[in-house]
Amino acid sequence: MKERVRDQWGEEQLRYRILKAIYDRTGGRCERVVTGSEIGAYLDLRYEDLFRVVHFLEHHSFLQYLGAGPRVCLTGKGLRYIEEVAGKRKSIRRLEPAFTAA
Repeated sequence: MKERVRDQWGEEQLRYRILKAIYDRTGGRCERVVTGSEIGAYLDLRYEDLFRVVHFLEHHSFLQYLGAGPRVCLTGKGLRYIEEVAGKRKSIRRLEPAFTAA
């Protein structure tokens, strides 16, 4: 059971890292576009992991898919998640020590 929770947390942390990287690269602006290869190189991710997570984030409306590359941008929901919700998630607080300082 612990292993399953760890796996779920690991996947959630990977989604957060990718979403946060997109947020950082776009300056938190929804109209700015980044490519998957840009984010993959920035985070040193395998292409399969990147595409799996981008698909999940797009399916759950955190990102908007704009075409091959993949080219993506944040949605309002993705922006709110990074700015307001992520710090409340226990799995993310373990990843970002700044959240526990407050």
